[in-house]
Amino acid sequence: MCSRFKLIGYSREKSWTNGLCWYLWVISWLRSHGVKSIVVFTVDNGEEFGGKSWLKVRALRKLISGFGCRLIQNHKGHCEENAHLERSHRTDDDEFYMPRAMRIRSDADLLDEALGYIYYYNNLREHSSLEFKTPFSYLKAQLPDIDDKIRFVIPIMLDKVAVELGPWSGYHVLAQHHAPFH
Repeated sequence: MCSRFKLIGYSREKSWTNGLCWYLWVISWLRSHGVKSIVVFTVDNGEEFGGKSWLKVRALRKLISGFGCRLIQNHKGHCEENAHLERSHRTDDDEFYMPRAMRIRSDADLLDEALGYIYYYNNLREHSSLEFKTPFSYLKAQLPDIDDKIRFVIPIMLDKVAVELGPWSGYHVLAQHHAPFH
């Protein structure tokens, strides 16, 4: 089922660490709101999604399979294999980023603007491909037992989450993170 329901995460760098945070955040958001069906991630060959490393892709598939998820990695240079996502990015550019770019001055501004946009996109914007339903109403019709609170998606700064996992994770040493030395 492709409901067009949107979750948004941002990062300053395309890293495996941030990609892993993205997967885990999406899975936890969906599962904590009652989505029990198989979740399929369709991704390109970006470093944040495992890139060319078959070892990372294999480890990721194993990890997410434990949460009832699957990973489909598109063939390099074949963006048509992920046409729904590419179209979604264009909509985001046209309806969110381009009209608001000059107003966004900080991460806090970005997250605040994104919160409003995600709410609009998921709950108010009707889609012709969904029989003129909103993504939330379409999702709810397909999965009537999901928690209605799923519709209040909060955007996330992935770098911040990855860094705050703590020094035990090793991810606190991301390139853009300047931790004080003790």
